[in-house]
Amino acid sequence: MKKTDLRVIHKHNLLFLEPDQCAIIINGNLNLFSHKEDVATPILQAIYNPGDIIGNKSIDGGNSRDTHSWIIAYKDCDILLMNIEYCDYLWDKMKSSSDKNYIAKKMQACPWLMHLTEQSIYTLAYDLLFYKKFDMDQKICP
Repeated sequence: MKKTDLRVIHKHNLLFLEPDQCAIIINGNLNLFSHKEDVATPILQAIYNPGDIIGNKSIDGGNSRDTHSWIIAYKDCDILLMNIEYCDYLWDKMKSSSDKNYIAKKMQACPWLMHLTEQSIYTLAYDLLFYKKFDMDQKICP
C-alpha cells in the first residue's frame, strides 16, 4: 500500500479498515456504534470529525477496532487512509515539534483528564492554544 490514499465513504456506508490501516477524517463526520452491551440496541460511542484519527489503537484507545463496533457515514465523508506505522511516525513528529506538547503534558497530569485518549488531549491543547479572551465591550470583527 502506498503511504496515503484519499477515499470517500458514501452516505449510509460502513468504514472498513485493513488491520494495518488507519484513517484521518478530512471532511464530514463518521459515527461509531457498539452493540457490546445490547445486541438489539446499538449505542453511539463517538462522532468523529475532521482531523480525528480512526483505527490506530495507540491514538484512539482501540475503540474503533473493537469487535462489537462499527463506523458509519450518514453523509458522504472524505478520509485519508494511511499505514499505521506512517501515522505513528507523523504523530510522534507532531508531538515532538509542537508548542501544544507542553499544554498536553500538563493536561495528562490532571486527574480529571487522565482518562481521555491522547488524541482528545492534543485536540483540547490545540483549541486552548488558539483560545482568546475578549473584553465585555470589545467588538469582534472577522
